[in-house]
Amino acid sequence: MITSHVMTGLIALVLAVPSTHGSNPESAIDHPGTVRARITTTMILKVDGEEPRRLPVVGVVGENGVRFKGDRRVDDLQLVLAWDWLADLDPRGGGARIAGVLGLLNDTDRDRRFEVRVDFPLDPLIAESARIGGTVRAILVMDDGGGRVDLPAGESLFTALIDGTPVRRLHPGPIAMGGARAGTAVADASFGAPYPSLESPAVHDAVGMSNCFNLSGGDQLQFGCELMVAGDPADFIRRRSTDPVRIEDRDRRIVIDLDGRPRTKSRRGGVSRNSRDHAGERGPGIVLD
Repeated sequence: MITSHVMTGLIALVLAVPSTHGSNPESAIDHPGTVRARITTTMILKVDGEEPRRLPVVGVVGENGVRFKGDRRVDDLQLVLAWDWLADLDPRGGGARIAGVLGLLNDTDRDRRFEVRVDFPLDPLIAESARIGGTVRAILVMDDGGGRVDLPAGESLFTALIDGTPVRRLHPGPIAMGGARAGTAVADASFGAPYPSLESPAVHDAVGMSNCFNLSGGDQLQFGCELMVAGDPADFIRRRSTDPVRIEDRDRRIVIDLDGRPRTKSRRGGVSRNSRDHAGERGPGIVLD
């Protein structure tokens, strides 16, 4: 679990440093000459029921997983977002795991409603039923005038998602917490212990989370979470590539299209379609030089 100290300092750090208006993942700047693989997902943001905004969330692949770290100051919506997640998106071994924090500052003097959603693509996928579990800590950080976060019945502060479908709601409404002076208010919740053990649908694309809340002006709400997903190894399937699979040999390159038809490419660049060498027979094909 992310500590309260780290969480409450998240937005303060964003406000102290000029925003890049985008994602700021850890990069390879400290390692000249290296290029790290990146994974990009999307954060969907809605304010007061208006049209949703889509914000890119970039993750950098490292030894311990994918680090999604960044911030966004959205001037026209008068809010600040900051996030820092470390994700192991491979359910093999001990299972997939997403741990970190999301923070939102309502940079106005009035109460507003916010909805935030982000999904993390798994690979391999889980073809049959999966298991999910996790913990969530909601922290309200109030200014000198105090603050409040609330939600009516039928909604929840946090929802765990599989392929966009809710599988577990935490901190359900009606709920309210706050205070009359500067400080913090904290609420903890968990599900699927021992983690992960809650039976859930198959994962055909992504595991995600959504947050929904009404927040007082000048205050911030942060969600520290840890989600874990696992499945039966027999049910793991790799994502299907949209690009041809290339297999190199010494004399030629074999390109396998998704439609199953092979092509061979010679070292000098010629391409032969649907060709075969079998018992001295060469099938018809088109050779491009």
